Amino acid sequence: MADEQQALRQLKSRFSFQMRRFHLLYTRASTLIYADRFGLTNTQCRMIAEMLPRLDGPMPLAQLISEASIDNAVATRTIDSLVAKGLVVRSVHPGDARVREIAFTDQGREVGRAIQAIIEERDRRLMARLDAQQQQVLHAAMDALIDEAELMLADERHTARGARHRG
Repeated sequence: MADEQQALRQLKSRFSFQMRRFHLLYTRASTLIYADRFGLTNTQCRMIAEMLPRLDGPMPLAQLISEASIDNAVATRTIDSLVAKGLVVRSVHPGDARVREIAFTDQGREVGRAIQAIIEERDRRLMARLDAQQQQVLHAAMDALIDEAELMLADERHTARGARHRG
């Protein structure tokens, strides 16, 4: 029993476990906020958040899906639900009929601004726990870890492709 408790403490002290725990807690809280205030799922809000830099103009659907890192089928269902709620419109690019675009409606812009304010406030609250030096170190460390995680993902995709070709 003592060995199991020691193993559990070691697991919980691992960075990847702590990041997963943080992600779960943050996501659960976000889901409650977005459902309560806007009647939206976390995935819907994530799509809206990805569109915020293009608050006043259209965004290519393929770019939105890529930046959101969401499966195509999930992204399509999510966009369909946002269209049904009147928050975004889908259109064909005027210069290229092959390109689909997504843009906010007036109501969607309003919701987007409110979501952006929530994101900024929650970020301020988290960062208030750290002094300026800790924040600087955290941001630099996260940049390095994200770069490495992207490399790990690329390695795994490469390995998976190789396994499919051999099978």
